[in-house]
Amino acid sequence: MARCEASRAFVTGLWGLAVGLGIGGAWVQAGGLGATVPAVLLAAVGIGLWSGAARPERPAPGRWWAAALLFGVAGALWTNGAGAAGHEILGRAGRGAVLFGAYAMGWAGATLRIGDDEDPGAAATVAQLAAAFLGWAIGWAGGAAVAAATPWGAGAVLWSAGALVLFAARAAGGESERWRRLWEGESPYHHVAVEEGQARLGAPRERRLVLDGATQSGEFLGSGEPSLPYVRALERWLVSQLPPGPRVLFLGGGAATLARRLLERDPRAEALIVEIDPVVIALAQRFFGLRPDGRLRVLQGEARAALGALQDAGAGPFEAVVVDVYGGGSDRLPFGLVTMEAFAALRALLAPRGSVLFNAIAETADEGAVRLWSLVRTLAEVFPRVDLYPHRGPDDPDPQNVVVVAGLEAEKPAPDVLAGFRRWPSEAWPPAARHATLLRDLATPVPAAAR
Repeated sequence: MARCEASRAFVTGLWGLAVGLGIGGAWVQAGGLGATVPAVLLAAVGIGLWSGAARPERPAPGRWWAAALLFGVAGALWTNGAGAAGHEILGRAGRGAVLFGAYAMGWAGATLRIGDDEDPGAAATVAQLAAAFLGWAIGWAGGAAVAAATPWGAGAVLWSAGALVLFAARAAGGESERWRRLWEGESPYHHVAVEEGQARLGAPRERRLVLDGATQSGEFLGSGEPSLPYVRALERWLVSQLPPGPRVLFLGGGAATLARRLLERDPRAEALIVEIDPVVIALAQRFFGLRPDGRLRVLQGEARAALGALQDAGAGPFEAVVVDVYGGGSDRLPFGLVTMEAFAALRALLAPRGSVLFNAIAETADEGAVRLWSLVRTLAEVFPRVDLYPHRGPDDPDPQNVVVVAGLEAEKPAPDVLAGFRRWPSEAWPPAARHATLLRDLATPVPAAAR
């Protein structure tokens, strides 16, 4: 009798694991894993039966533990990205609260973290743990009902063995197997690629735009949410700080993720994208859903030249300008976009309470921060307010994404956190911020022609 109860308990646990893997995996990676739901359920029941649940009169010595080990290892490998999955699901509010509970049954420990790039905070962690315990309860109850009396035999065993082989093969795939190139070629400015896959095993599937070997844009399939942390930070600022129906200028288009999401969220919003590379524009339309219309316009051209042309054409005013221009393998903003004259041109296009947001890749500590402080000092000559949001904090010695916000409202309170990027108070900036080089189009006047 004791063996029977132990075996039934094992089936119950496997059932709970299966529900978590099946429902959670199908939701987060819709299309890629949806077909595994029945296979996972059959695998759980089959392994439990094979280990002795349907034949309590027979001893179950080693096979019980062997089944637990095999299924446990496969399950752990399959769900080691549950943290990132939880981040995606929790973004779905009510639906996420239920479905994340189911997913947590597959790998409860991962509920302590939403992702690698953000601190979920105490409230989110408690919510995840509560959902996890609820999910476990549902899984155990369902498993107990199924395991109470099942006469199945060899068929279920074969199903379970086949499912485990599929799981093991999937989990063992390397980096190259997790990413598939959808397009690759040359443009006048970059080596360009579009790829689809997973950042790590079990993570949500995403699609990326890669320029010269560096990921420039990325979004999760299904949800369309940006996969790059700094883009999530920029989006958080736009959502929380802009008035209804804003007009936003984007210098540097990439996959146009931010612009498209802005328009989806606010039916009165308008966006203008300036992108220099015609191949990037075409790929954004083909693979990322860019559809220019009356609310979303795309200009092909160089960003600094576009500022003058827009001003001459009377474009604007814009509530915000987002500057995210990189390429050619460089991690520096083009010099022509970070001078006092360029900032003056940006300011001229802004609404009275407008702001300019930059994605700066820079060091924030010691001598390596000289580029960042030159950018900040030059901005401060044109804008009354400058805020910094470093990704990993000001003490990190390595280059990192820094969201720089320059605004026309000096007294407006700034957000303390943007999707995990914490504000670096200006009073904590080093003296170099005040004494850095001022960036000008032409630092010295042209001498008069000799007579």
